[in-house]
Amino acid sequence: MAEINADLFYQRLSRLQESWLNQKASTWANADCLCIVFGNSNDNIYSKPAALHLFLLGYEDFTDSIIVISKGNFYFLSSSKKCQVLQQQVDGKGEGFALHFIEKSKDETTNAENFSRLILNLKKGGAKNVGYLAKEKPENSYLTQFLQTLDESDIEKVDITNALGLFFAAKDETEFDLSKRAAIMTNKVMKHGFIERMESILEDDKKVKHSDLAKEMEGIITDPSKIKLNIPADIIDCCYEPIVQSGGQYDIRINATSNTQLLSPNVVICSLGARYKGYCATMARTFLVDAPAKVESHYKTLLALYLRCLEQMVKGHELKDVYEGARAYLKLKDPSLLSYLPKTLGFAMGLEFRDATLVLNQTNTTRFQPNMVFNLSVGFHNIPLTAEDLKKKKAAQSSEDQFEDGIRRSTRFRQEKEAQEQAAANRLVRQREIFDKKVAEARALIASGGWKLEGKAEEIVIAKDLQVYKRVEDLPKDLPAHRVHFDTTHEVIFVPIQGRHIPFHLTTIKQMTYSDPDLRINFHGAGQALPKDINPNIRALILKYQAEGYAFLKECIFRSHDARHMMDIMSQFQETRKKMKLRELKAEQEKGLVEQAKLIRIKDQRVPRLQDVTMRPAISGRKTLGTLEAHENGLRFTSSKAETIDILYTNIKHAVYQPCEKSTMVLVHFHLKDGILVGKKKQQDVQFFTEAVEASLNLETNRRYGFDPDEIEEEQREREMKRRLNLAFKEFCLKVQKVAEHYEYSLEFDAPYKKSGFQGNPGREMVLLQPTAHCLVNLTEWAPTIITMSEVEHVHMERVTFSNNKNFDVTFIWKDWSRLPRTISAIDSKYMDIIMDWLNEIEMTFTRGKLGMNWVEMMRIAKEFRDDGMDWDELEREAAASDRKRERGDDEGDDDRKRNVKRAKSAPAPAPKRR
Repeated sequence: MAEINADLFYQRLSRLQESWLNQKASTWANADCLCIVFGNSNDNIYSKPAALHLFLLGYEDFTDSIIVISKGNFYFLSSSKKCQVLQQQVDGKGEGFALHFIEKSKDETTNAENFSRLILNLKKGGAKNVGYLAKEKPENSYLTQFLQTLDESDIEKVDITNALGLFFAAKDETEFDLSKRAAIMTNKVMKHGFIERMESILEDDKKVKHSDLAKEMEGIITDPSKIKLNIPADIIDCCYEPIVQSGGQYDIRINATSNTQLLSPNVVICSLGARYKGYCATMARTFLVDAPAKVESHYKTLLALYLRCLEQMVKGHELKDVYEGARAYLKLKDPSLLSYLPKTLGFAMGLEFRDATLVLNQTNTTRFQPNMVFNLSVGFHNIPLTAEDLKKKKAAQSSEDQFEDGIRRSTRFRQEKEAQEQAAANRLVRQREIFDKKVAEARALIASGGWKLEGKAEEIVIAKDLQVYKRVEDLPKDLPAHRVHFDTTHEVIFVPIQGRHIPFHLTTIKQMTYSDPDLRINFHGAGQALPKDINPNIRALILKYQAEGYAFLKECIFRSHDARHMMDIMSQFQETRKKMKLRELKAEQEKGLVEQAKLIRIKDQRVPRLQDVTMRPAISGRKTLGTLEAHENGLRFTSSKAETIDILYTNIKHAVYQPCEKSTMVLVHFHLKDGILVGKKKQQDVQFFTEAVEASLNLETNRRYGFDPDEIEEEQREREMKRRLNLAFKEFCLKVQKVAEHYEYSLEFDAPYKKSGFQGNPGREMVLLQPTAHCLVNLTEWAPTIITMSEVEHVHMERVTFSNNKNFDVTFIWKDWSRLPRTISAIDSKYMDIIMDWLNEIEMTFTRGKLGMNWVEMMRIAKEFRDDGMDWDELEREAAASDRKRERGDDEGDDDRKRNVKRAKSAPAPAPKRR
């Protein structure tokens, strides 16, 4: 039996008691206690006892049971197994109620004694009236015996059916969210299930029965993966069998059924509903295919009537106001339609599909309350059509059949083209809104004096004189005269000049070469190009003494007949310089390291754990296997060699979970704010993955043939392996989020959006790039690609043409202008609409140009206008103007443009102008 949420049980039980006690006289018929008898629900899944069990316990598995609620007490009478299960999961885990469990006995006498004892306890608590559901007539002997015992007592029974229905109608936040999810699910099935299937049937003239199409829709609801919805099948069910009607025979009642006639292209009605975790939603849609003019006219009236009914469904109005408003509207608009209006226009829904006590009819005086959920069902029933109407309909039908291949398919093509053009227009309108918003924000910052260029300040190095030996006594003693000497401890070479040994530190030496018998030493100095990897302090010293007018030693040449000694000097120099370079590299890597707090391990309970995962980058060797655990303030990875890596929650910038779909691995990836040491290198990305299938296969030793049973079995095992790994990693991520939240840390795992993914080359090879909620990533190949979109100011698409070039590039311009823009190249043009839609969704401005850009030069020019702000839209406008002039062969104005804006050398497109 599934787990019961004890906190939710006590919360909702308290809410029920509060509603009952506060409205005891006005709504609950002065009931001093509540008694709900729940029989077997196989015949009717919708009942108020079943709804109460779903509301309190979350499940309908506790059938053949009795719930009695008095002030501060909860009594549960059922079989011993059900009592034990409920007692173990909720007893003692909440406050405000004393829970009593009375087990069913095989002896009726014992049961009668238990019933009498319960009724006596209720009387001692002052119970004179007991609320029950009058329409519920259980057939179980145990429940019947209890009701007989209750009848024989002097406690009066009062009906609370309406009160309980009114209580269920007003949803709390969790219930309201579940109802919305059910509605979304219903809409998805209608949009991606029925509509697409109906269009396919009508376009291809397929012969499909209404009943068969209804069964297909039922299959989609019970298995949402058929329309690519990742929803567990065990929490989804049908509210009722879907209803499909066409061909002139219609029944708009909710209990209608689909007949066995073929779907026909005239007026098609579909009604379906989904149940999400017990909460219901339903929708019905009418599709007009070359319908008579009279039908279209009445349908427009119906839509207006629907809106008028919605206006009446507000807090404080009575339910009957909806029906009266509909009748008043039709009297003014078209009185002839009044006789075709149904007797009810909808009902309240939730745990029960249709609450009979809250129906939108002409007599219901119940008032609307906040967070109620209703099904508004407005329609006209059995409106007759004249012979003239039917004749027009047949003529339209025969015309369509006659020109099926020409008219219908060309119409579909035209509609698709119009839809694409409309989408492009909407995209441009949305992009213009984003541009205007960004420009307005920039102008406001400039006006307030708050504009500043984001970026890192250049590091200023203060020149410090070299001091290797603190005292004269530290200098080497008894150096051999007229010979070169190397002090490996202090990294100093002593060279004889005019009979004295002069020391030079290794950082001052540019190059040392030996060619028998000459040893040549070149030094860094003024008047020559300084290498990029020169020691920063040596660079600062050279600039300092150059400004003071000092002379510099450029090179020395020493000749010796002792070749062995010279070779030893060269060997010592090379080894010492190598060690020095490694030390400087390590210092540079550790320079950005931030000292992290110690990991606080959870020792008193079981922690979320992923076993046998591979870490990238490896700590040591070619591959690192181990276990990943979540603790109080971070995660710890322990390798099979007992090596540990700690990742603190506060240091995680992005956490991404990527399931194994069309790839060989499932993984979790952490992009860090500050780098950590992995092995001997600083790393800002750490990944843990498991391969679901082998990345490579030897085709020579694995020759298979079609319908090979072994191959089919192997594919099934792979699919099952992927499913289990995806589930294990997903559950781990959810548990880590709960642990972090419990200890008041903020951590949320993103997942890539597959539909917005595209192929591109971010550096060395073509990879699949997919956006997440906060970034653009490729995590399958190492090193990973991660572009944080909150750090991007603008996106520019280069080499965008629609003639010969099939590929284009996308460049991300950072808010930190000191960083060189990041370019992803060789993107297929078919992905352009996908990328633009994604950029619009995240409110990122973008421009397009036909030529490539020199971004080093472009950013240099952009910095000149930083105090005025930047309008990146000029990239597109100026490029378009340049293209138009080039097409006309008119080069006038180029000189003026060159004077106003400095062009990037390799790109004809000009730099952004001031705004």
